[in-house]
Amino acid sequence: MQRHLVNSLSKFNHDLQQEVIIRMLELINESYVFPDVAKKVEQRVLKKLHNQEYADLLDPTQFSQQITKDLQEVSKDKHLGLKYFEMPKGQSEVEKKKETENRKRLLSLHNYGFEKVERLPGNIGYHKTLKFFETNIAGNVAIASLNYLANTSAVIFDLRDNTGGSADMVALIASYLFKGRVHLNNFHWRKDNRLEQVWTNSYIQGTSLQDKEVFILTSKRTFSGAEDFAYSLKVLKRATIVGERTSGGAHPGGFQRINDHFSINIPIGRAVNPITNDNWEGTGVTPHVEVPEEHSLHVAQYMILTNLIKRSPDRDIMGDRWIQLKDDLERILISADINIECIIKQKNM
Repeated sequence: MQRHLVNSLSKFNHDLQQEVIIRMLELINESYVFPDVAKKVEQRVLKKLHNQEYADLLDPTQFSQQITKDLQEVSKDKHLGLKYFEMPKGQSEVEKKKETENRKRLLSLHNYGFEKVERLPGNIGYHKTLKFFETNIAGNVAIASLNYLANTSAVIFDLRDNTGGSADMVALIASYLFKGRVHLNNFHWRKDNRLEQVWTNSYIQGTSLQDKEVFILTSKRTFSGAEDFAYSLKVLKRATIVGERTSGGAHPGGFQRINDHFSINIPIGRAVNPITNDNWEGTGVTPHVEVPEEHSLHVAQYMILTNLIKRSPDRDIMGDRWIQLKDDLERILISADINIECIIKQKNM
């Protein structure tokens, strides 16, 4: 039975603590992807509540942070977490509409997660994203950013600061990298035991990038949908991953409202790759070439230039420039104690 919760946080007290926890656990039991794990989470949190281990956490931010820590300690799931909103989240139709409009305005001011698209020296395309937002609001920007790369000689996707997002945006971007439809991923949803397949699109607007060599930069912060992109392209042998092992979150979901100030992010499904029959949950995506993230861009550029010098049909007119740039990068990498021979060996293993 759903309980009526206090909506004002003018005074965050033990009663409200308990109400938030009880409703949160109800929602987790109802929809978390693994019901047996949900029960273990419930047991841990209720035990701590009974032992009054949350009693001193009367600051709502600290309270939500501790609850999240406990949830993730049991579940090992980095998507599962309680969030406190200082500004109350209203539920009237007028308030919902205003929140939606404000979100769209905010996303537009952040260019819908597309941080930078440019040509690096040597005609190497560089595409940096911070988030993969839904294609119905960010699709046009995504398409414009990909078409900008049409005349580059190779492409680097920088996901080092990308915290994830929408599977349909992953599919849209990947659609420019393949010929024809390609099966990227599956999602198994707890509700109705439903299977959803994710494929690249059969039609793209503009120029395909299917013939270009692709590199992806990753870090320990790379998470969720960004890991989906890296994992899928790695398994399909379409990209070379350079950088650090990613964070390890493969369970999609979303926020469910507890009251006006608290919501719980609950994974309600799991990704299952059609080739590996597995995912990156808890393990992350392992790069082909593991280097500290701060050196990954230079390493990717070096590897691309090496390949262009050997194989590109444009080496007759770009070869001298590429050789110069490669030599410059080699000096930078040596000064950073990056072993270039090991880089090449890692890629070929």
